[in-house]
Amino acid sequence: MRKRGWNDEATEILNRRKRESGLWDRDDIRTMFDYIDADEGRPVRMEEGSGFDSGRPSRETSRLNFGLLLQAFISFSSLRRRLKHGR
Repeated sequence: MRKRGWNDEATEILNRRKRESGLWDRDDIRTMFDYIDADEGRPVRMEEGSGFDSGRPSRETSRLNFGLLLQAFISFSSLRRRLKHGR
C-alpha cells in the first residue's frame, strides 16, 4: 500500500492529480502518499541515497532496533528471575 501509484494501476490517477495541482514537475512524488504529503505542504520522505524509499529500514535502523530488542529481552529476563526468586 505504501507504494500505491508507483508503477501500478493508480499511476495514471497520480499523474493526473500532479498535473491538476501544479506538481507535475516534481520527480520526488512517486506514490499517492508522496502526493498527499506534497499537496498538504509536508516534505516528501525518501530514503537517503536510494532515490526511492524501498519500504525497508536502513541497516543502521535495523541494528538499532535489534540492540533495543536485545536490551528489552535482557531486562525482562532479569526481572522475571527476580520475581521468581522473590527479590
